[in-house]
Amino acid sequence: VFLKSEVPFQNLGSKILYLLSFWLLLHQHLMERKEKQEEDELSGVRVETQMKEGEEDEENGGDKDIMQVLGNMVMGMFVKYWIYICGGMFFFVSFEGDIVLYKIIY
Repeated sequence: VFLKSEVPFQNLGSKILYLLSFWLLLHQHLMERKEKQEEDELSGVRVETQMKEGEEDEENGGDKDIMQVLGNMVMGMFVKYWIYICGGMFFFVSFEGDIVLYKIIY
């Protein structure tokens, strides 16, 4: 006639873990936004310098610059959407059934 006692810290611990990961992801997103704003402010500042003949040849090779910009843009999109995907998955997993070890590790 004894009731099965449940450990309340298991549910509470998993919720705290999910909450902590949410706040860390939010903090990272806000820091990246702040850094981007600072870069945008500094991009308006230009310093004119005299270019040497060798530097002019390097500027004409714009194909490498285009590929680098394209690669950075793709990586930026992966980072941005990966954070949203992980946050959404943490949200959905936290409301599903019993708490088991693989959910906490994920």
